[in-house]
Formats: sequence, C-alpha cells, structure tokens
Amino acid sequence: MLCRSSATSRMSGRIGGFSDCAPMHRGAIRHRHPRVGTTMKKYLLLAGILCIAVVLFIYRGSVYWLSPGEQRLSAELDATAVTRIQICRMPPWVETPTRVPGESLLDGCEPCRLEISDEWLDKAKLDDVFYNTAIRKSTWHPDARLALAFYNRSGQRIATFSFDAWGEAAEYNNAPVKVRGKLFPWAESLASCR
Repeated sequence: MLCRSSATSRMSGRIGGFSDCAPMHRGAIRHRHPRVGTTMKKYLLLAGILCIAVVLFIYRGSVYWLSPGEQRLSAELDATAVTRIQICRMPPWVETPTRVPGESLLDGCEPCRLEISDEWLDKAKLDDVFYNTAIRKSTWHPDARLALAFYNRSGQRIATFSFDAWGEAAEYNNAPVKVRGKLFPWAESLASCR
C-alpha cells in the first residue's frame, strides 16, 4: 500500500495517531520488477541442466546401466578361470600402411609385450574390470594398437581383445565389438611403450 502524501496523514503519524502508511525500514523493497521471478527460474533451470550434464559426463564410460544389446563382460568371461594375461601394444610412433589385425599384434609384438602370470594377477581387480565392461556387437574391425590375450590354467587362450588407438573400436575373439567401461583404460595403464 502506498502512502498518501497529505499533510494530515503525515501529521497523525508524528503525533502518535495511526497512519495508513506501513513503516518502511532500511533496505525494504518498494516495488518488484516483473522479470525478477522469471530470471530466477531461468537460472535454476540452467543450474539443473548443468548438474545433469555433469553427472552424465562423469558416468559416460561407466557401466552402471546397460544399453539395449549390451552385456557385461563378466557374463562371457570368468576372472577366476584366467591364470595368465598377455598384453601387447604397438608403439605410438609406428605407422602402418594397412590395418593390423589383433592376432598379428599378439604374435609379433616383441618390444612392448607384458605378461602377467597367476601369482602377480589381482583376481579381485580383474573381476571388477570384467564386471564394469560392457560389450555390444559392431561391424567395424579396428586397426589394432593394443591387444590382450587371456589364458587358462592349461595354457589355452580363452579370450582375445584388440583395440584401436583410442579404444573406440575393438575385436573380441576376432568378432568386431564396441567396448565401454574399464577394460581399455586398465589395459592401457599396464602396457606402456616408451
């Protein structure tokens, strides 16, 4: 309610009578701009969208939920059956005129080969990597730069993986697949060529 500017109302307020004006304290808002509420809503909406984008960015490589057609690697491959792992990585400075198959990389990669035997193998970590890796069929065969082979106790290969340089395209037992999750970063962290 706005105050009347008449002398009588001002006088009655000073003398001790009642005024029809509400007392204004310091910092009180006299009127509200009509756009204040809408801009605040826009800022809150923008903050909500930003939070959702950050959460999706953080979980983009995780396998907390599976897309249609994906399955966990742990459903295909048992970590307790693995007794030896062979990791081969083509040095990043080597260029090839044609696509390198994963089997060729596993057989002829001497300078950057890592073998992990049963006594050095962390089965709990391997089980976590298999569980947090999702695979899905694909049509694109990679130009292999990183290859993995898993062996059982009798020395037979039970599974092979080969990845391109970025881990986007892969082969699982010579079949093209898309791989999402922890397998490629884990293997890349183990096999470094300098």
